[in-house]
Amino acid sequence: MKYITAIICALIVSAGIFAGLYSGSVSLLRSSQVFSTGTRTVTVKGLAEKIVDADRKRLRFTIRRTGNDLEQLRKDFSSDLKETVAALAGLGYTGSEIFQSNALVTDRSNDEYVSKDSIEIGRYTGSVTLTVIVTSPKELPVKLLDSLSMKGIGIDNISAYYEFTGLNSVKPQLIEEATKNARASAEKFAKDSGSRVGKIKTANQGQITVEEADESTPQKKKIRVVSTVVYFLND
Repeated sequence: MKYITAIICALIVSAGIFAGLYSGSVSLLRSSQVFSTGTRTVTVKGLAEKIVDADRKRLRFTIRRTGNDLEQLRKDFSSDLKETVAALAGLGYTGSEIFQSNALVTDRSNDEYVSKDSIEIGRYTGSVTLTVIVTSPKELPVKLLDSLSMKGIGIDNISAYYEFTGLNSVKPQLIEEATKNARASAEKFAKDSGSRVGKIKTANQGQITVEEADESTPQKKKIRVVSTVVYFLND
C-alpha cells in the first residue's frame, strides 16, 4: 500500500513539473513572437518640393582703372566710382542697397608675371568691387553697366545672383508634406507585404536645399526636402 501511494505521489509531482514546463514554453514562445513582431520595421523616404520666387537680388561688379601716373590714377578712379554710384542712385538704388569694398591700388611692376610691355601701358591698377542688393521688385541694373562701359569706365567681373531668404516660412509645410509622402510609401509597402504600419521608430528630417528651378529662370528657386522615417510593422 505504501508502495502504491509513493508511485501516485511521484506521478502527481511529474505532472506538475510537466505542466509548469509546458506553460513556461508557451509563455516564452508568445513573448518571442511579440518581440519579433514589434521589431519588424520599414525605412522609407518622403520627398517634398516647392517652387518660389527669389526675394533678394544681388549684382556684383568691379570698377577698374589703369595708368602710369599714380596721382592721376587716383583722381580718375575716384571719379569713376562717384559717377557709378550716382548712376545707380538715379535709377532709385539707395545707399542701403549699395555696398563697396575697400579700394585697392596695385603697382604692377612688382609682379614678376606681368610683362614689361604691359607695365608700360599701365603700371598702376586701381580696383573696387560694388555689390547692389535689392529686396524690392526693382530689376538689377545690368544694362546700366553697359552704358558706363561706353563712357570709358572699366567694368568687369560681373555676376548676378538671385536668393530666397524666406526658408523658415515654408519649412514647416514642406516637412509635413514630406512626412505624409513617407507614410504613404510605408503603407503601400505594408499592404503589399500583408502588414500594417505602426508607430514611428525614428525620423530624420534630412537636408533642405535651395537651388535654381532651371537655368533659364534663375529668379525661380526650388526648395527640396527629403525625410527618412522608420516605421514599425504590425501583422
